[in-house]
Amino acid sequence: MKKPKVYVTRQLFEKAIDLLKKHADVEVFEGEDNPVPREVLLKKVKKIDGLLCLLTDKIDTEVLDAGKNLES
Repeated sequence: MKKPKVYVTRQLFEKAIDLLKKHADVEVFEGEDNPVPREVLLKKVKKIDGLLCLLTDKIDTEVLDAGKNLES
């Protein structure tokens, strides 16, 4: 079975990423403590099945509409 693709918008604890990698193909934004730039987020969300973000990330209708494969 093919693993879902998940984009993580911030650096998290290594154990958390390792756990997620057991169930998904994971890509983590490499911006240290900086938020993912909006244009990068809009590009990435088009190609993923899941998005792991923080409450401080701006996830609005535009992002959700761009993420056609996102599952709730």
